[in-house]
Amino acid sequence: MDEMELGMEALTEELADAAPEEEVVRNFATVGEVFEDGVSLIFDGEEEPTEKHYLCNTNVYFQAGDRVRILADGGTYIVEYVVGAPRQQPIHQVPGGGDEDDVLTKASGDSWDTKWSAPRYVPQTGTTGYVLTKTASGYAWQAAPSDIPSTGTTGYVLTKTATGFAWQAVPTEIPSSGTVGHVLTKTSGGNAWQAVNAVPGTGTTGHVLTKTNSGYAWQAAPSDIPSTGTTGYVLTKTATGFEWKAVPTEIPTSGTTGYLLTKTNTGFEWKAVPIGDRLANLGVQTSLQTNNSYVIQFKTGGTSGTAASTFYIRMGTSGTWHQITTT
Repeated sequence: MDEMELGMEALTEELADAAPEEEVVRNFATVGEVFEDGVSLIFDGEEEPTEKHYLCNTNVYFQAGDRVRILADGGTYIVEYVVGAPRQQPIHQVPGGGDEDDVLTKASGDSWDTKWSAPRYVPQTGTTGYVLTKTASGYAWQAAPSDIPSTGTTGYVLTKTATGFAWQAVPTEIPSSGTVGHVLTKTSGGNAWQAVNAVPGTGTTGHVLTKTNSGYAWQAAPSDIPSTGTTGYVLTKTATGFEWKAVPTEIPTSGTTGYLLTKTNTGFEWKAVPIGDRLANLGVQTSLQTNNSYVIQFKTGGTSGTAASTFYIRMGTSGTWHQITTT
């Protein structure tokens, strides 16, 4: 080989040695350790984790030993997600919030629906024989009520009395028999099953519920009440039914004290009752009589049939007339 050929071969080898090595791109790795600023990786084919910490997907919880998918980007890697066999249970996040010492409890009957709640602790201390009792602030061990009788007859029920409790027989005054649909009704002698005075289920449109001797019935509304009438008139019973009539105004609003309401051909009138008529209605003679059989005689100051303001009385047929004052 001549000198020129040797020189070209040497130059070729020198250029080959100076060329940069082709970068190896990796797609998977194993998490070596988790740090605050990222994770170290154990690349495939290597045994020791890298000193460099690589950024990762902040929505994924990474642990040492996780097989992860990595993405080459600008001379470094980004850890994307964990890969492996599928999970057998869904991932559910713990609800946020809550106070110190709260416990995680169910929020509803829905799956995985949880919330933070204050614990309902059973008091650790208490006296033997005490019962756990609900108090305004939580729970407490308290002595069992001592007024519940310890003895009683089999089948009796615990009944509240004015002084406490007592075992008493179950009330037997409820009748054991009865008709379907009847209701228990209080009677003077105790209790009885009786039919309900139910509203009839059938009826004609426009009918009204009417009380009958046997209960209730739907009946047509009275048709003899006139549908028309004058405002202010009153419904008046007549011989044939009903009639709207004006309120009677024929009674005079004025009159003299002591007068009587008298029926006239045109209506009513306040009139003084003639004294002669009064006495005649009583069967007393109102004028002087000569018949000696009368011992007491009356007479008026006017003629018979006219109004009189005075009348007189005397003893016998020839005595002195005495005026009687009326009030």
